[in-house]
Parts: sequence; structure tokens; C-alpha cells
Amino acid sequence: MPAGSRVMLVWGAANHDDREFADPERFDVERRAKRHPSFGHGVHFCMGSGLTRLEARLAFTEWLERFPGCALAGEPLRTTSAWARVFESIPLRLR
Repeated sequence: MPAGSRVMLVWGAANHDDREFADPERFDVERRAKRHPSFGHGVHFCMGSGLTRLEARLAFTEWLERFPGCALAGEPLRTTSAWARVFESIPLRLR
């Protein structure tokens, strides 16, 4: 990379590498990431990662207890964004 080159971080590319995931475009809440960019790595690893994982585990546990039959009710609709991979809607059927 030549000196003075412009470098851009594209957040929307995170966890979207077909070298890491067989089908990166597919919405899959059970997908397991071997390596994950969210908490950094090495000396820059996030100190709050344990708390974040605990909070997420508790939130999903509560959600699934309240809505045990929760399922997709249609195809998730993506929103075009230059910096994030986001959804405009994720239709759910709550039972």
C-alpha cells in the first residue's frame, strides 16, 4: 500500500467473508464464527467481552422463554448501507 493511500474500514464486510463462511449472505442466527472481529484480539481484546456475552445469553434466554415458538415469518429484508450490514425488517412469528 503506497504512502498516502486512502484506507477505508467497511463495517458491512465484517463476518461476510466467503473464506470463513460457506454462505455469508444467508441469515443464520446459529452460525458459528471461528474468528470474530467484535471484541478485537491479543492485547487489544475487549475487557467487557465477558459481560457482553453474559448479557446476550441472558437476553436470548429470556426471549426464548417468553416466545418459545419464535420463527421467521418471511424473508428478512436488507437495507443498503455503505458502513453496516443491517436489516430493514426481520418478520417474526411469535408463539
